[in-house]
Amino acid sequence: MYGGSMIGMWWTWAFILVLIGAGIWLVARVAAQSHTHSRAESKQKSPEEVLRDRFARGDIDENEYRSRMHALQHR
Repeated sequence: MYGGSMIGMWWTWAFILVLIGAGIWLVARVAAQSHTHSRAESKQKSPEEVLRDRFARGDIDENEYRSRMHALQHR
């Protein structure tokens, strides 16, 4: 009496569970990406830190560093 329909019902439930699992996975992934993005934004360096880094790497010389630092501190 229920021979064929029980197998069909099992596949239906399996499909629903897969959809629910995919939905949970998608929500978790989006949440993780937005959390990572907000953390990256909070780690932005100040202009003074960027200037110090450029001076430390040798991108700018001491005179340019002092001139730009003075301009940043007196803006």
